[in-house]
Amino acid sequence: HEHGEVASRIVSQSLAQYLRDHVNPEEIVSDQVLGEALEAAYQALDQADDEAAKKMGTTLCLLLFHRGGLTTMHIGDSRIYHVRPSAKKLLYQSKDHSLVYDLYQAGEISYEEMATSPQKNIITRALGVDYRLEPEFATAQLHSGDILLLCSDGLTNAVPKEQLEQLLRTGKFYDLPDLLIRTANENGGPDNITALLLCVEEVR
Repeated sequence: HEHGEVASRIVSQSLAQYLRDHVNPEEIVSDQVLGEALEAAYQALDQADDEAAKKMGTTLCLLLFHRGGLTTMHIGDSRIYHVRPSAKKLLYQSKDHSLVYDLYQAGEISYEEMATSPQKNIITRALGVDYRLEPEFATAQLHSGDILLLCSDGLTNAVPKEQLEQLLRTGKFYDLPDLLIRTANENGGPDNITALLLCVEEVR
C-alpha cells in the first residue's frame, strides 16, 4: 500500500489516544473496546487519505495489558510472539494474514516454502483499504519473565521458525535485540526489520 510509514504513524497515534481516553487498565477490557479503537483508527486513515486514488495501508500488532491479563490484536503479516522461557515454551504466535499462509494452512506448500515463495509479500488483510477488515484477537495470562515480541516480516522471513523460537526461549532478554537483528543479517535478510521486545517483570 502507498505511504505505509504514514499510515503506521496515524494508526499508532489514533489507537494510543483512544485507549488512553477510554480504557482503565485496572479493569478487564473487552474485545469490543479494542474494536471501537480500531474503528477510530480507520476513521483517522480515511480523513488523512482525503479521496486519494490509492489508499494508505499498514499492518497492525497491538498488545493491551489490563486487569484480565493480556489481549492481542493483529491484522496483516507482522507477528506477535509470546514466550515463557522458564518453561522453554512458545505460548502464542499470531497467524499471518497472507496468501502464502493460507496456502500453507491448505496443505499446498510447506512452512519452509512460505519464506521463499514469490507470493510471500501478498497480504490478505491490512488497515487502510476501502472496507473494514476484522482483526484477530487473543488473550493470555502473564507470568513474570514472559517475553513478548512484535516484529515485521523482515525478521520472520530471514530467521526460520525453529531458530527464532530457540533464541526467544533462551530468556536472555537484554541480549535478544542485537541477537535477532544480527541473526537476520547473517541469514541474508534483505528487508527492513522492525522488532519490539517486552519482558514481564512482575504480575500483580
